[in-house]
Amino acid sequence: MLFAIQTITVAQASNFLAGCEQLPAAKPCRCVGVSAAHRGAVFDACRYVIDETKAHVPIWKKEHYASGATDWVNRATRTE
Repeated sequence: MLFAIQTITVAQASNFLAGCEQLPAAKPCRCVGVSAAHRGAVFDACRYVIDETKAHVPIWKKEHYASGATDWVNRATRTE
């Protein structure tokens, strides 16, 4: 067992933020819910799920640079 967790749930949704005044509607959202006896295990498990998703699923992210340039990066193939 990687983490001492009791349960974990992952959900992907579109339009999850619809109606939120601060954020534009129709943004995809991934929610990771974890329960454990200690919060350290919760944070470690959430980080693991997000990192593994980025490593194996073709997720595209628009990066903004200090120069003002932007670029779309496939997180699954990016080398750090």
